[in-house]
Amino acid sequence: MEQSKTIHLIACGVLAPDMKRIAAQLNIPLTMTFLPGGLHNQPVELGQRLQQAIDEAGQVEECERIVIGYGICGRGTVGIKAPHVLKKQLFKDISEEEAERSPVVRQLLLQILKPEKPSGNSTSRYRLKAELHHPVIGIGAPVQYFLPQAGKLVNTEVIIPSRSTTG
Repeated sequence: MEQSKTIHLIACGVLAPDMKRIAAQLNIPLTMTFLPGGLHNQPVELGQRLQQAIDEAGQVEECERIVIGYGICGRGTVGIKAPHVLKKQLFKDISEEEAERSPVVRQLLLQILKPEKPSGNSTSRYRLKAELHHPVIGIGAPVQYFLPQAGKLVNTEVIIPSRSTTG
């Protein structure tokens, strides 16, 4: 029997009571990690701790998606990636064994998953773009300022509910 896939929420601890209540009320099966509140004042530490939490959650076999409960937060969320979850999504279309046997697929995966170089410093002769086939839903006061542009980067629908602000 196949184990059910899960969604893992990683969010600011300030949001914990509301997130837990909403998930329970709507019967949304989530696993959750909450980082200490106030990390927006220490954006480097926020980025490191958030990336570590993403990496840990992504390595759990059942984790199919990760939801992040952060906004701009001192720009501490800039550059975070979920390579383990991305691989799981990619391997729904092609088996990991097939990918390992194909030098082209391996090279494409490396290009997708490697850290980005600052603009203009790339030695690659090509650039890959991703397209997300699921909508991104934003909540919180600042989402209208950055989420539409982020959605354009991955060619996906962005949904910002009319009552999306927190507080």
